[in-house]
Amino acid sequence: MKKIVAVFTSVAFILALSGMLTLSYAADKMLEGAVTKVTGKVSVRHSKVKTWEPVEVNMPVKAGDTIVTTPESEVEIIMDDGTVLRLEQRTAIVIEESSINKTTGKKSVDINLKSGKLLNNIEKLIKRESKYRVKTPTAVIGVRGTEFATEVSTSNKTTVAVYGGTVAVKASESEDEDDDAEIAVGTEQETSIEAGQKKPAEPTGLSEESKNYYADKVAEFEKRVQANRERLEEIIAAKQAYIENKVKEKSQKIEDRKKKFEDMQKKMEQGTEE
Repeated sequence: MKKIVAVFTSVAFILALSGMLTLSYAADKMLEGAVTKVTGKVSVRHSKVKTWEPVEVNMPVKAGDTIVTTPESEVEIIMDDGTVLRLEQRTAIVIEESSINKTTGKKSVDINLKSGKLLNNIEKLIKRESKYRVKTPTAVIGVRGTEFATEVSTSNKTTVAVYGGTVAVKASESEDEDDDAEIAVGTEQETSIEAGQKKPAEPTGLSEESKNYYADKVAEFEKRVQANRERLEEIIAAKQAYIENKVKEKSQKIEDRKKKFEDMQKKMEQGTEE
């Protein structure tokens, strides 16, 4: 009898877990993004889920997700509005907020860059009330439509290099409305700020490192951005198919467990009758 209870409890736990996973993939009416490119070992931990899982192409990405790349790994994600993110190796981000008001069109995005390097190519935010921010341990970067790279060193120094458009950078400890602590960084400029500083350094031209990064990574990245924006509807459809397949896989696992439990129960009943 104890075995039956144990098995039943196990099945109930799996059913509950599967339900949670199904909701994780299927309950949200709006899925914010999809993985388009993965190299090496990249992991994600979805919101309210304790376990990590490997990142795959077409996997949905949304608010609450934590994404981590290991050495010699990278990942690219396109959001539903066409904004594209690229995480270089040894990078960790948390998508703290990613939403759009379907009535007003207002967008609100907050990405927490814990460590490493993040490249952003952002579709222009048409609504003035919209926001797109990247936060690091030492800085807050706000944008409206641009391409820029943000890097956090092991000492928490933040470097921001802009390849197109303008970003506003300020210390993470500054008040949200403190415009005096904010500096504008334009195309082919960069700035940096270290822990304890109240204001970022005055913008300068791109460093050799930033220029080399553009030549080595960004130029090809821009081609993929354009190609993926042109096929965005196809990518969103592939993401939906990925979700549906995951739900089917979980359902099949539940059915297999239930059958195994039923078979075991029959054998135990037959043994009792004998």
